[in-house]
Amino acid sequence: YQFLVKIGNCTSNLTNNVTINDLSSTTYNGTWSNGLPDATKNVTFASAFPITADLNACSCTINSGVSMTVPSGRTLNITNALTVLGTGSLIFDNNASLVQGSATTVSSNVGNITYKRNTVAVRRYDFTYWSSPVSGFTLHDLSPGTAANMYQSYDPFSGWVSHMNGAAVMTPGIGYIVRASESNSLTVGSVHSASFVGVPNNGDVNMKPIPAKWNLVGNPYPSALDATKFIQANTAGPNPTIVGTVYFWTHNTAPAVTDPTKPNIYAYTSNDYAVFNLSGSVATREAISDLTANPTDNIPTGNIASGQGFFVKALTDTPIKFTNSMRVATAGNSQFFKTDKT
Repeated sequence: YQFLVKIGNCTSNLTNNVTINDLSSTTYNGTWSNGLPDATKNVTFASAFPITADLNACSCTINSGVSMTVPSGRTLNITNALTVLGTGSLIFDNNASLVQGSATTVSSNVGNITYKRNTVAVRRYDFTYWSSPVSGFTLHDLSPGTAANMYQSYDPFSGWVSHMNGAAVMTPGIGYIVRASESNSLTVGSVHSASFVGVPNNGDVNMKPIPAKWNLVGNPYPSALDATKFIQANTAGPNPTIVGTVYFWTHNTAPAVTDPTKPNIYAYTSNDYAVFNLSGSVATREAISDLTANPTDNIPTGNIASGQGFFVKALTDTPIKFTNSMRVATAGNSQFFKTDKT
């Protein structure tokens, strides 16, 4: 016989003639108290554990004083809540992911994580399109060296709006643009390493768009977002919310002074948007000319990286939906635009 046993909000399959032990939890304190973690167990870290592969848990708790790191390319999959207690820390290196189950709610997580995201090499006047994977995080903390007026969001009616000194708190599901640090070279790019600190966003996130206008939105999660599922969810039914195409800013082309009387005003080209829809991907014009040397430059993979802002065009004011079911549970969180062509 086979029995399906409910353990909290997780399930476990048990066969006949098996002694049923407490499979609901396991704690790491140098060794595992009840076997290795899996999706049926509530996992507690009482000391640091070196994560070398994707890790699954029903829920996850980091005890006070314990520091844990999820390395690049690895995923922490949790069916329910994440709790980081006291002075505990949970760090996600660049391209790492936190994925949570479709039934978990926005308020289920407790305590801060640190989510790291590296840009590729950016010059002083290069912009990166961002969104925050955590709550309560300010634009200034994203890039403290940026000029005071170069933290911006997009108003569908009036265009770019500056948030002086980056004082605005980044709203989940909203996209922002931030120029590189004033200390960066004008001609030679350097990598910017951002560290988002806050409670990880989770559950349904809805953003009310302005219809018939361009809206700058962003992936609200500390994991990649499946662009196909995002488009399908927001174009379904007789009254779709958005046109089924997303636009990523690649910044292949250096900004230029187009008016000699205004030497400090730089123009940017709309040709630097890469495109993804259900028919496929389109690279930027600059990248197309470079495909022989760099065949994947600026061609969207269909996974929208954590921290990534992007444009969509709204059709109605029905909220744009982001849900846990759109999150990518395996590797696929590494294509963060702008890409590697400088």
